[in-house]
This record gives sequence, structure tokens and C-alpha cells, in this order.
Amino acid sequence: MPGDAQTAAVSSAAASGVFVIGGDHSGSHLQFASYCGGGRFACYTGRVATALPGRRPRRSRCPIACTLDVLGDRWTLLVVRDLVRGKRRFAEFLDSSEGIPTNILADRLKRLQRAGIVAARRYSDRPPRMEYVLTQKGEDLRPLVREMVAWGVRHAGGRMPPPVAPVTKD
Repeated sequence: MPGDAQTAAVSSAAASGVFVIGGDHSGSHLQFASYCGGGRFACYTGRVATALPGRRPRRSRCPIACTLDVLGDRWTLLVVRDLVRGKRRFAEFLDSSEGIPTNILADRLKRLQRAGIVAARRYSDRPPRMEYVLTQKGEDLRPLVREMVAWGVRHAGGRMPPPVAPVTKD
């Protein structure tokens, strides 16, 4: 909005404090205006975080970076691997040889739920106990996990895990 049109738009929204007056198509670079009083405005251009509420900002729009923002820490893919291999209950995840601490496991399961990769179902009311299953979004990770296993065996000194019986859906 050049010149007078920009000033008019800013003036009409002055009561709201700081507001967006323009930006790029991605929404990550925006122009802000703030009413300073006396008919004066301060304008700023800045980068804003592109993240959903409660999540860290994205590093970029690169698909690999976006995937790493969801799955790219030390433990998350190991939890997904265990889900792919049929584990469902908290104690089953703790039995994995990597020895994930209980607080980290609880956090990763919550993160995976928030990301829509895992769904939790209560299987006991007393005491309250949950079991975890992959959603369709989580099931879409199966080929990725398989390829990571194959790569790890070929290039990183991993060993092929024993076959897993097919998981039946309840």
C-alpha cells in the first residue's frame, strides 16, 4: 500500500495498536505499523515465526527441515520404530535396548499425539493406562522407517532386526 492508501489503512486501525500492513506470500516476512500518537506511525519490517501454537518455529519450508522439526531428535524416531514394530504400551517402549528415560518417553508420545502421528486409547481405568497406535499420518512413516533400517544395516553398522508378526487392527 503506497503513500496515502497506506496511511489511511494504518489510521483506520490505529486503535488496535500494532498491526500488519503488508508482507510476502509466505507470511514469514511482514510489515508492521504502530500508532505513536499525534498522527505519527512507526513502521517495521520483520520476520515472524511460522509455527502452530505450542510448537517451535519452523527453520524453513524445506520438506526435510520440516520433517526434522517433527521427528528429528534423539528419541522420536525410535518411538515411531517401536510403534511400527507393534509396541503399544508404555512399558513395552521402556523395554527397548536404547533405554529411553520415562520422562522423555512421556514427552515424545505427547509430541507425536500433538503432531497427529500417534493416537492414544485408554485400556484400563484403574489405574488409568493408555496404549498408543499409529494414525494414518504415522502409518505413512512405515516406508521411511524401513529405508532407514536398510541404510543403517548397509552403511552404519546396524543389524537387521528380526521379523515382526503383522499387527492386527482392533
